[in-house]
Amino acid sequence: MPDDGGRRPGWETFHIGQLLPWIDENFRILADRDDRTIAGILMGACGALSDTARHPELFSATGNFSGDLDIMRSSTMNVVGAFVSLVYGTAITNDQKSVPGFLARGPESVFGPYLTWPTRNPVTLVNVYRQRGIRIALYAGTGFDQTGFDFFETLAKAQADGMHLQLAVSGVVNRYCSGPGAHVWTYWQGDSADFLRWVSGSPSAACPNNWGRPQQRVAARPSVSVSCGRSARR
Repeated sequence: MPDDGGRRPGWETFHIGQLLPWIDENFRILADRDDRTIAGILMGACGALSDTARHPELFSATGNFSGDLDIMRSSTMNVVGAFVSLVYGTAITNDQKSVPGFLARGPESVFGPYLTWPTRNPVTLVNVYRQRGIRIALYAGTGFDQTGFDFFETLAKAQADGMHLQLAVSGVVNRYCSGPGAHVWTYWQGDSADFLRWVSGSPSAACPNNWGRPQQRVAARPSVSVSCGRSARR
C-alpha cells in the first residue's frame, strides 16, 4: 500500500525502504532485480503490483492472488470504504480498532489522495510493466466451488480478467490461472506454489487447483500503417 494516505502504517516505506534491505543483508539470497519478485493476496496483491511498477529497478516479476487490480473501480472503492475504512480503518492491531481515530477514514486513507491513484493503480500501469519487461502472474477463482458462492472472489475474477486482457494486448508476458474457487487460503496456497515455480523458470504445464492450462499468451501489439497522412490501426 502507498504510505501517504493519512494516519496509518507506511507500508510502501516499510516494504521497500526497510524490509527489503534487511532481507538482503540477513539472508543468503541473490540480491538483484532478476532474482527478486513480489506477490500478494487481496489488497496485498494491489500493493505488490503497484510497488513493482513504482520500483521497477527492484523487481522482475510480480504475482496477484485474488487481488484488487483497479482501485478506481466503484466496486473496489465500495469494498474498501465499507470493510476496510469502517471496520478496520488504519488499525493493524485489535486494540487500535477500538480507537476512533483509526476508523472511518475513507478510501483515501488507504490509497492516498485521489489525484495520485493513477500512479498506484495496477491496471493503469500496464505500460510500465511492458517497458521494463516485468512478468506478471494472475490467479483468481470464479467465486463458485463445492462450498457455494463467494461474492468477493467474483470481484477479483472480474478485475483479473480485465488485467489479463490489457496485459495481453500490450504485449506483457503474463500467466493467468482461473477456475472454480473461493476467497480462501485453500486456493491461495496452490497459487503461491505455482507462482514460485513460474518465476524460477520451472513452470507447471497446468494451473493449480485443478484449473487446467493457463491462459498464457502475449498478443501482438496493433501495428500502425500510414496512408494519406493519417495513421490507422489494423
